[in-house]
Amino acid sequence: MATQHGLHIHLGRRPEAEAAAGTTALAGAGLRDVAIAVIRVGTGFVFLWAFLDKTFGLGYATPS
Repeated sequence: MATQHGLHIHLGRRPEAEAAAGTTALAGAGLRDVAIAVIRVGTGFVFLWAFLDKTFGLGYATPS
């Protein structure tokens, strides 16, 4: 729990409650979080592949 100017701002689970439960952030990740992570990594790979193909003229998506 963070305090700023007398206001209490809850930022998810409290660290002491999470430590007492013996869980980690990854163990608490739901299917939605995992799906978003996979989509982000996949999108990054698409852009990386396009960059490498254009830079080195690999000839897959663009002519050599």
